[in-house]
Amino acid sequence: MLAFLICIPALFAAGEAIRKVINPDAPDPLLLAITAGGAGIVNLACALILVPFRKTQSSMARVAYLSARNDVIVNILIILIGFITALTRSGWPDIILGVTIIAINVFAAKEVWQIAHLEHLEARALAGKLDEEDLLD
Repeated sequence: MLAFLICIPALFAAGEAIRKVINPDAPDPLLLAITAGGAGIVNLACALILVPFRKTQSSMARVAYLSARNDVIVNILIILIGFITALTRSGWPDIILGVTIIAINVFAAKEVWQIAHLEHLEARALAGKLDEEDLLD
């Protein structure tokens, strides 16, 4: 479930990328940069608070950290895309950003899925319900 939650931004980015491919209009670069800058400050503060938990084996803590970290990365990329869009007046940098957002979130979801799977196996082992089939997964 947590892996799915971290993919929600990827789903929205995919929808927006498809819409942009059909009509690659350039977004307002100044509005992009200002919005991403403000969001980036908030997300950076959250990520810094969560840094001590980034290596924990708890899927909940890991998903919180990865979400905040990914948001900071995306905010920085949005600001860069804003500058590129201002120079090119093209919607294609925004489309490329959308695909990048999808990749960032899918890789984070994979990491969370793996951690959650390990947690599940550990819980089954503690309960004495671990069998050979579980070990083959």
